[in-house]
Amino acid sequence: MINQYKISDKNIYETIDKCILALSDSTLSKKALFQLKLKLNSYVGDDELREALKDFTANWDTIWATMLSDNIYNAVKEDVDILQGLENIMEQGKEITNFIEADKKEGMETEVMVKILCPLFSVLMLFMAKNMVGYSWNTILKYEFVEPAGLFIFTLLVFLAAVNLMVFPVLGKQKYDF
Repeated sequence: MINQYKISDKNIYETIDKCILALSDSTLSKKALFQLKLKLNSYVGDDELREALKDFTANWDTIWATMLSDNIYNAVKEDVDILQGLENIMEQGKEITNFIEADKKEGMETEVMVKILCPLFSVLMLFMAKNMVGYSWNTILKYEFVEPAGLFIFTLLVFLAAVNLMVFPVLGKQKYDF
């Protein structure tokens, strides 16, 4: 939108028209911009303009959409140059993209630790108990599955592992809206 705004000599109506033409037919953005264009061309008062921009913002329900709507309002109603505002929105988009990528990397590291290293260390501890302490396999299995404390710890570990497997997908689908 920034490039179209510059090309259109900072005319928001032309910018919206060019953005509509540049977007593919199946995108939500194109449909929302087209509806906004129709409402901008026919609005009568300030209330209708604000309602049109509110409907436009409702398509995404993010702070960025609200900021874009505020910029469009200023361009339409106040005839203000909104280039700086559009550039700020673009910069914030880049920052959040970098944040999301870093968050995904940390999430992958955590997932590897929980799904691979924890079970691996549990098995390693059994082998250490056998080889370093000198327990037999019968003694280890008895302490783990027959004794109440061992059975409780094993049940707790299985429960927590199951909770982790259920929680990771939910946390991975966070909506970032800054």
